[in-house]
Amino acid sequence: MSAKDLLTPFDLDIYHWKPLSSDNPSEGRIRPLGGGENTQDVFNRYLKGEQTLFFGLLVGLGSPRSREELVNASRKAWVWLRYHIPLVASRIEIAEGDTPMLVYRTESAAEVATWASRTFIVDEQASGNIDLDGLRHKLGPMKVPSGDGDQAWLHLVPGVVDANGAVSQFGLLLHTHHTPYDGVGLKIIFNRYLAQLAQLLDPQEAVESPLSWGKELDNLPPAVFTILAPTEPLPVPPTSSEEPTFANPYYASLGANPHGFVPKAIPEEWPDSQRASVIFTKDESAAVMKALKHSSGVKYTLTHIAHAALAMTVLADNPPTSDAASKALYNLSLADCRDRLKEPYSSREGYPGYALGVQAMGLPVNVFLSDKGEPLPLDKNTLGKAAKALRNLYAAEKDLPARLSYMAHGAIIFGGQMKQGISASMFPLNQGYSFSSDGPGERYLNATFTDSTGTTCLTVEHFFTSLNRTDPGPFFRISSWGGIIDLSADFNAKSTPVETAKKYVTQWKEFMILASEFEDENY
Repeated sequence: MSAKDLLTPFDLDIYHWKPLSSDNPSEGRIRPLGGGENTQDVFNRYLKGEQTLFFGLLVGLGSPRSREELVNASRKAWVWLRYHIPLVASRIEIAEGDTPMLVYRTESAAEVATWASRTFIVDEQASGNIDLDGLRHKLGPMKVPSGDGDQAWLHLVPGVVDANGAVSQFGLLLHTHHTPYDGVGLKIIFNRYLAQLAQLLDPQEAVESPLSWGKELDNLPPAVFTILAPTEPLPVPPTSSEEPTFANPYYASLGANPHGFVPKAIPEEWPDSQRASVIFTKDESAAVMKALKHSSGVKYTLTHIAHAALAMTVLADNPPTSDAASKALYNLSLADCRDRLKEPYSSREGYPGYALGVQAMGLPVNVFLSDKGEPLPLDKNTLGKAAKALRNLYAAEKDLPARLSYMAHGAIIFGGQMKQGISASMFPLNQGYSFSSDGPGERYLNATFTDSTGTTCLTVEHFFTSLNRTDPGPFFRISSWGGIIDLSADFNAKSTPVETAKKYVTQWKEFMILASEFEDENY
């Protein structure tokens, strides 16, 4: 397929769940992958596990619990989660024409117990240490799905066991295929999981409601393209006499001439995907947040400052020449598009699946050049200049129509081109940055979970989102928790050395802190 295939009518109704068998509708459900789901499948199968997803939490217990009690309750909550959000036990199967399908099969209670024995894993670490980053690194090379067809695993890491055999803290790490859900979806999923775990740890709620296996089919979230809000523009359907056209702002946004880090190669073997991170202090976080708004009312978002500082990190590594003036610092801009879904799916916990909209964003290199074509100093003034340019780019992006709906058709075309390019060894390496601004974690993830008496049973002390990276350019991410800013970079250590990745996130933080020195002209 080629780009001109976008000018054919397209029917979003293909994304409705259908019975696996017309003879036995209760056997399961099947539907094609759509939009970003489809792209994630191509990444995984054709780019050595690119963007396999991890979500880690450090959780404190309101009162110590025995290790056995914690393990048993955590496993039961995992089984409960499968019933209420069956996506965690879904599978990707490849149909005719290399067409990926999302499949969920019902199982008996005994078969579900066997599934849980494979996918719920207790990891014991030395001296009760909870090293979720180390576990994430260890699991990174594992191919997804497994030989059993599983593509999601929940790892429980109990903390230090006291003299009474009890623990006060534990870690959770979800290791999963990225296709069924995005990062926001995982926060929604863990809200459900931790709320149920708090109930299972409550002696007043010891009696469990039985799960009627087979009826969980009713809990499968629909594909986003079947629950779009009435205001979201739609592709031209096959039943319409309208002619599709490229005269649409969404298509005009795509494409850029990239400038990135100093180019690096990647070896043929499976990547060594790791995560480097740096956390601001409370005072540093407060200073940057205070700098976002000027007394006149003009303001930036944290995304504007973080993106501008990240661009400066690239230019510190690979200073531009006057020949680069026509280039751009390019990334695929990701946006949570749940606000483009109809109710109740647009609510805070309404949609646990994949609802990312993607468009190309290019920050012109000439923003960082003087009138003579010379690189500007990487100081607060340059940070402010870049943040102003990005403020305009993000404003235009926010107004972009059909950012979610057009992805259904576009991802099929993009996926086909990716497959052809990779198979012919002609798919270009990404030497630039990928960037996700996840916002405050509290937007979707609860900080505490209570028992039946209203007493806090579980407290989320820290969390992180991470993914596998194959290309030389790292995947950078900013989020916050409790008002503390957290920066990270997922990278392939066989291409970008560990010390280089650590240098990148350290410089990124240093450039962001320059915002605390802003003066009137920087707004």
